[in-house]
Amino acid sequence: MIARRQPPMRAAVAFVLASIVCLLLALLLSLVARGGRPLPGDLAIAGWLQSWGGAPLDALAAALSALGRTLPMTLIALACAAWLAGTERRAAAVVVVAAATLRALSLPLKSAVARPRPTPDLVMVLERASGAGFPSGHTLGATLLCVVLAGVLPLSGRFGWAARALLLALPWVMGWARVRVGAHWPSDVLAGLLWGGGAALALLAVLRMAAPAESTALDAAASAQSAGESPQSG
Repeated sequence: MIARRQPPMRAAVAFVLASIVCLLLALLLSLVARGGRPLPGDLAIAGWLQSWGGAPLDALAAALSALGRTLPMTLIALACAAWLAGTERRAAAVVVVAAATLRALSLPLKSAVARPRPTPDLVMVLERASGAGFPSGHTLGATLLCVVLAGVLPLSGRFGWAARALLLALPWVMGWARVRVGAHWPSDVLAGLLWGGGAALALLAVLRMAAPAESTALDAAASAQSAGESPQSG
């Protein structure tokens, strides 16, 4: 039996509440981080994440960091938005573009908190990133885009849940990579997850409220596909 999906407005309320929780936690963490020093646990966690795996994981982290830059992530967002628009999901396409654009939120947040990045006397630094470190822009941007894509792409059937789980795991992997290369403290990454997650959930709530017909059609298509691929009971 297929579980019934939430109506668009009920889902929108859930997204709004989750967004508020994430943003409040992000704000609290930002206020605590304004002192400039690493938070308790930052140094120990960063040291542990950098202590295992050797050069192969260093190379992987560097590659993920390159993928998470503004240009590659924007191109990915535009490609997904173009596909959604071509399949009559124009509101979802707009939300994806908005998610890519809101990555710029990290800039005023960095200026407001003004927290230095890790230094070689404290951790291994493989990437000499410029500017303030809190929050992690890579992590914030990846969270925004991946959470929105998980919410708007018609992922269903045999591999749908796996694809959605992969999208939701990618921001955490990006955060690991940013700590691994020494560009951020773990609390920078946590802030990126919270700010990005809160903004992404707000965008999904707006989509549900502004385009309920499109959201309902997406849910119906996903349910129909899942039902078609489920084994029939005799």
